[in-house]
Order: sequence, then structure tokens, then C-alpha cells
Amino acid sequence: MKRLNPKEEVIDGYKVSSDMKKVWQVELDLLAELDRVCKKYDLKYIMFDGSLLGVIRHGGIIPWDDDIDVLMMRDDYDKLLEVAEKEFKKPFFLQNPLNDNLYRGHSQLRNSDTTAIMYDEFNRDANQGIFIDIFVADKLPKNKLKRKIQRRRCRICKSLLRFQRVYDCKEVHNLKSKIIHGILSVFFGIIGYKNFFKHYEKLCAKYNNTNSDVCNINEYLYNAREIRMEHMNNLTTYDFHYMKVPGPKDAEQFLTDYFGDWKTPVIGSDDHGNMFFDAEKPYTEYLDYSIDELKKLGEKKWLKKN
Repeated sequence: MKRLNPKEEVIDGYKVSSDMKKVWQVELDLLAELDRVCKKYDLKYIMFDGSLLGVIRHGGIIPWDDDIDVLMMRDDYDKLLEVAEKEFKKPFFLQNPLNDNLYRGHSQLRNSDTTAIMYDEFNRDANQGIFIDIFVADKLPKNKLKRKIQRRRCRICKSLLRFQRVYDCKEVHNLKSKIIHGILSVFFGIIGYKNFFKHYEKLCAKYNNTNSDVCNINEYLYNAREIRMEHMNNLTTYDFHYMKVPGPKDAEQFLTDYFGDWKTPVIGSDDHGNMFFDAEKPYTEYLDYSIDELKKLGEKKWLKKN
């Protein structure tokens, strides 16, 4: 079985530590498992966001990044959820708001024998293993005003869902957040949190049966960047470390549409710099820690900043 070289390495001028290589390896194993299941059920996905940028510009994970993102259209994503319990066996776990107590508008495939705890979302009642993100795209209406309204409605629903779950991750709350949480607790007590999440997903998918030629990830609060459907349908494979992964045939145009100028690397912090990683111990060993204790532990290692 092919594996990453675990030794510290300078990649494109950036030093990647041995510890980060271990995290990458867990993520690549998760990607391989997702790829296995998608091939078995003929489900399409593409490398996405910074991961697609890493594919094209670096041939692997961006050296200063710490995660892997993929994107699926709603139909394929829903089929993946249907077979998840049958296909993903321990330590793999496909997490979403309907089967665990952590909010995401998308799913995360996690390795339960590892640790990836975001300090601002440290939920002791949810799986917090190292993960890859599985985002879901939905078509947008052709009319620009309808697009704006659709995004606004989806974002309002997402904000309500996220606040209620993230509130439980905080150790200290101000009066305003307590009042909002109290109101939402009554609301979700009547409606049902999972019922409202299903309503939110149905809203996101409202235009999927139309002939619209653009789609988007409606859960992104900041994202008005649209994706042409041709990039989701016309696929090829690319080298990604020692793997072959799917992506748009015209990946460079996808990246230009999505990022603008992407060819010149800008070294920055990883997406989840506010996170505690441990590729060798399960998250359950850290559940008794406070957030401050985790931060102090992270400061003593590479875990805070790679």
C-alpha cells in the first residue's frame, strides 16, 4: 500500500512537519475510503476549493493547508448518505447533523481513532476525529433576483441551525447569546431540530430539477461564487500525491472562475489553524480537557501552527 513519506519535508518553499504529514496521511486514507464507496455506487465527486488548487498547482495538499475538500451534487450526496452506515465501518464515520451533535451543512468523513478538535466547536457529545469535508452543491435559479432571494433564505436557516449547535460548544456565554439560545430552544423544541434541518436541505435543493447551468454551495455564508454545471459533469482524473482523483476537465478555468489569480502561491495559515490535531490518539482521550487546557497543550507542540 502506498503511503506518504512521513519525514519532515520542504515542499514549494514551505516546511511541512512530520506531525502534519501524519495528519495528511489520515486524510488521504479517508479520501481513499470515500473514493472506494463512490466508485462502488457510481457516485460523482470532484476535488474542490483549496484541494483542487492543491491538485493543479502542487500535485497534492497545499503545503500550508491541513484538510481535504470534495464536492458532490445533491443527488449523489443523498445516495452517499443512504449507503453510509452500511459502507463506512469503524473507525470511519460519515458525520452530519442528522446522526451527530455537531452542526455542518455538509458531511464530514471522520476517523474515530484520531483527533481534530476545533477550539470554537469543541462538542463533547460529537465525533471529533480527523476529517475530510464533503460539500454538497445545488443548482441556482436562472433569474438573478431569485438567486439573491434563494441565498438569503438558505443563509438565514443555516445561521439558526449553526447557532444552536455551536452555542453548546462554548464554555462562556454573554447575555445576548443566552437570550438568543433560549428563544431558539423554544423554537426547535416545537419544530424539531432535525425536522428544520431537513427543511433547510429541501430549500437548498429547490431548483435542482430545473435546467439551470450554474450551482453553488448554499451553506457558505460568504460565498456568492457560482460554479458552472459543465465543471461538475465533464470530469477527468489527476495525480494527487500517490492517488488518482477526479476533477473538472477544465480545472484551470474552474480555479480562475472561483479564485481569480490562483497561479502565484500566497503562503498563509491553514484553514483550521484554530484546531488541535492528534493523528495517533482518539478524540475521546481529550474530552475531559477544557478548551484552555487544549490550547496550552497545542502551544507546546506543532499542533497550533505548522
